[in-house]
Amino acid sequence: MTKKPNLTIDDIARDLGVSKTTVSRAISGKGRISAATRSRVMEYAGKCNYRPSAAAKGLAERRTRNLMLVIAGNSTHKIIRSVWEEATQREYNVLLCYATARGKAALTRALDNHKVEGVILAVEDAALTELLKQRQIPFAAPDGCRELLRKLDPGSGQIG
Repeated sequence: MTKKPNLTIDDIARDLGVSKTTVSRAISGKGRISAATRSRVMEYAGKCNYRPSAAAKGLAERRTRNLMLVIAGNSTHKIIRSVWEEATQREYNVLLCYATARGKAALTRALDNHKVEGVILAVEDAALTELLKQRQIPFAAPDGCRELLRKLDPGSGQIG
């Protein structure tokens, strides 16, 4: 069996002779499907090194798994590394934004397009804080990153 790059649920369904819905249910663990079929789909997906599309999963779950880290130009590597470590342990991506006029415009665009679930503010900025409160976007200082992630994703495992 050759591993196909970017294998999709369509490919798995076609190869196994089942519907896309069946494959989706087997992979997500949701919906009614027999244990034998689920096992067959999961075994095949594993052999083919299937990885679910993050974009498709995000659409289905209505989640981005993105956090925005807003930093000043002189922020230290330690802050960035700390936030990155905490976020990636919970399979979140970290987007970087400098606290400049252009950076704040990028943050506003990301918020408008629902591209972030939370914001880590490594700067004191009353206007940004107010914007996040108005839009009801969860946010925290870098030392509150762990707690913010727990609020965003309470069902996942403990960190650290």
